[in-house]
Amino acid sequence: MKGRVENPPAKTVVRVELIYSQRQVEDSADTTLENTSFTIKVPFYTQSRGPVIGFFEKCSRKPKTVTVRLLQGDEEHDSKTFDVGKDFDSPFPNAYTLRSPLVLKGNDHQ
Repeated sequence: MKGRVENPPAKTVVRVELIYSQRQVEDSADTTLENTSFTIKVPFYTQSRGPVIGFFEKCSRKPKTVTVRLLQGDEEHDSKTFDVGKDFDSPFPNAYTLRSPLVLKGNDHQ
């Protein structure tokens, strides 16, 4: 996931959270800004861990929504939530790309 932050506060972190069917965050990752931009990957697995009687058991484990949060310590400055089925393209299995530009907003004052 790529994006940028307008008016970023000092020492901010961008957190991406993958939310599954039980509305629980199961996978997440944090990154810091490079100037006002960020790039972050959050790996997740859609298959079970091993073979079952010679076959790989498949499951449909995939996130339903993705939340991107702009944090400064415990304070949240902005967040955006996206529907995986509507807001992302999937050019490869387990690889999703946001269809529109992602812009988070930090402080209005500097």
